[in-house]
Amino acid sequence: REYGSGMTKIGDYTILRDIDSLGRLQLAAGYPPDQFGNRSEPKLVILLQSQQHCTPERMHAALTKSAQAKHSVLIPVLEYIESPAAIVMPYIHGTTLRKILDCCNETSSLVFADTVLAIGSEIVAALHAANDATTPDGDPLHLVHHHLTPDDILVTPEGTVHLLGVGLSEFCQEPNLQLHESVYVAPELLNNQLSDHRADILSIGLILYELLSGKPLHK
Repeated sequence: REYGSGMTKIGDYTILRDIDSLGRLQLAAGYPPDQFGNRSEPKLVILLQSQQHCTPERMHAALTKSAQAKHSVLIPVLEYIESPAAIVMPYIHGTTLRKILDCCNETSSLVFADTVLAIGSEIVAALHAANDATTPDGDPLHLVHHHLTPDDILVTPEGTVHLLGVGLSEFCQEPNLQLHESVYVAPELLNNQLSDHRADILSIGLILYELLSGKPLHK
């Protein structure tokens, strides 16, 4: 979906086009803050819109925690827009794993096994780093993704892998998961039960299975 110039804005950012298949992730243009809070340079950014209600207080608390997870695969958050609720992240030139899977299905092709291994290794390492993250005082945070799907993974033309949404499940999760997304979610989450990092392990396993086999384990 393409947006006309100046027709759609979130905060001070102009939406250019959708990035994912769910319409929640957009390419936008604006003046994001640098590390000193200055907004002097126009840049492309990625906007992740909230899929459900989350108070600004809870969102800022979640962002503070998620910022403690340090790994090159994890996409950092530049700022949070309260209304309409959206997270601003650096622009990554790439495509979602969902679009790669759709392309493979359309062409009846499979992803090379060594490529799947590389993607899986990077995502697992990032999830491990998030789960091991601590507060500045050393208290464990046990950050998880909780609703990991192929739309949360970006792959660049060079093969670099990036992951978004870790530690931000209250903001990112779909209130009503689409059928093709629910196949990656742990049963306890679908039943509104408590979960931990094992839900992420199941999700990435299901994603890698689909990459290797060309079809989801569950339909």
